Amino acid sequence: MKTLFNKALIQKIALISIALLPTALFAKGLSYNGTVDVWTSGARQYMQGTLDVRFNSTIAGSPYIGANGYAGGTVYFFGRDSAGDYFSCYVLTNDTNYADFAALKNSVKNGSRIYAYKSTSSNTCIDVSVGTYSYYIN
Repeated sequence: MKTLFNKALIQKIALISIALLPTALFAKGLSYNGTVDVWTSGARQYMQGTLDVRFNSTIAGSPYIGANGYAGGTVYFFGRDSAGDYFSCYVLTNDTNYADFAALKNSVKNGSRIYAYKSTSSNTCIDVSVGTYSYYIN
C-alpha cells in the first residue's frame, strides 16, 4: 500500500519540532520594564534610562529617552522621567571628545541603557555611557 507521506521525513520534522520547543516556550526570557530617572546632586544633573521606555501620554510624566544627531553635527542625549523632570545635554563638533560621544550615540539600539550627566550651569555633556543588555530588549 502506498502512502502519501514519507515516514522518515515526518520523523525528522517531529524531532526538530521537539528540539525547538523549549526555545519557543522560553524565548522571551528575563525582561525588565525600563525606566527613566532624572535627578540633581550638587552641581550636576544626571539621567539614566533604557530604550524600552516609550513616550506614552497616558503614563504620569510621559517618560521617554533618546539620543540624536546627524553626520558631522551636534550630538544630543535627552530624556524625561515619570515625575516630568527633563534632561538634555549636547556635544559640539569642536569638543575634543566629539568622536567618542558620536560613537556612543551611534551605538544606541533596542536594549540600550543610557547614563549621562552635565553641570547644572551648562547643557554640555560631561560624560555619557551606553550599555546594551538582553533583559532590556523588547
